[in-house]
Amino acid sequence: MYLFADPTGFDSTPAVASTYNFLGAGDLSLTVVSKGDGITFDIDFLDFKTAGTSNPSWMSGGRDMFMLSFDGGPGSTNGSRELAQLQFAFDASLSTQPYLLVTDFDSYEGLAIAAFDSSSTLIPFNTFTFLRHDGEDPDGDNPAVYPGPTWSNTNPSWTGAATITGFLQDTDNILNDSAAVSLQSTTEIKRMVFYYNAKSVPGEARNSLRFNFASPFSGSSTVPGPLPVLGAGAAFGFSRKLRHRIKKAEPMKARG
Repeated sequence: MYLFADPTGFDSTPAVASTYNFLGAGDLSLTVVSKGDGITFDIDFLDFKTAGTSNPSWMSGGRDMFMLSFDGGPGSTNGSRELAQLQFAFDASLSTQPYLLVTDFDSYEGLAIAAFDSSSTLIPFNTFTFLRHDGEDPDGDNPAVYPGPTWSNTNPSWTGAATITGFLQDTDNILNDSAAVSLQSTTEIKRMVFYYNAKSVPGEARNSLRFNFASPFSGSSTVPGPLPVLGAGAAFGFSRKLRHRIKKAEPMKARG
């Protein structure tokens, strides 16, 4: 079974270190190294379907996701307003073969990722597996399949990490596509740095990116929030559906 991190509180995270529940209580720490004034933090509930799609069983079901959003307004140009650097650290190294799930990647967004092991050594590009999935199923139908972003070991000439594990880049410039991708590591991860650019090349003035971490887990968890991806009981279904209905009742947020 797999556990996902609980992003509760990300929508009010200040530009200082804060903690989240993952494999244990408060074991995932976030440091906002830098954040442009056009970037905001939020949480979004997404429903990932399995049957009839390329979505694997480990990501299926309702998920609360971390969300980065950018709204540059009319005539927005590239600049520091659409850049953010976040560092995630795990109290204990993630068990072998953890996943990073990224979705709603569109309009030429860019995400450089630097992953480090327990000895603070950069984890190389070739130890990650890149997979493209169908993504979210918002209306109960099979989600559309989009080309989605590419994964490479080169960082284009935009403000970001000079030394990285890899770089995610959207190339189709389709707005509002729901494609999802996952990166799976065969090396234990202790720390991961995100260098996010909402417009790594000229594109839309508004963008958003949703992501979360998933890791194999066995035994009992001290986390009250996240539950296993597989074998979840009635409490999981009821609480997720209730939260989803509450969010549905709220005004719809603009999604990039």
